[in-house]
Amino acid sequence: MKKFLLLSFAALMFVFSVNAQNAGKTKRTAAERAEALTKRMTTQLSLDAAQQERIKVINQQTAQKIDAARAELKGKENAAARAEKVKSVEAERETLFKQVLKEEQFNKYVEMRKKAMSKMGKKGKKAAVTEAAALDEVEE
Repeated sequence: MKKFLLLSFAALMFVFSVNAQNAGKTKRTAAERAEALTKRMTTQLSLDAAQQERIKVINQQTAQKIDAARAELKGKENAAARAEKVKSVEAERETLFKQVLKEEQFNKYVEMRKKAMSKMGKKGKKAAVTEAAALDEVEE
């Protein structure tokens, strides 16, 4: 009986410690992620008002498309298809950014993205991490 109680207590403590680690992380909505990215881009890339509005719309559309792809392709069996879909959405966003940003601003954005990706890699995340996840991670 003592062994059972001890084992039950250990299992209970394990469950609480796992939940405590995840308690601080809340998933932000697509709109919140888009707004945060737009604000960061505005300050780091010195966007004017017109650029800021266009970038905000692009970021909102991209975040919604990525959320839709993640919802549609849930599960491990769809991981490759989901990653491919997210990459295509991000490539589309990059094309739109090229149309809105000046060459200097776009180059700075690319550097910002590379920095975010390398930061994610240093944290031990998967090598095939997407740009969206990397940029979200930098926001926190």
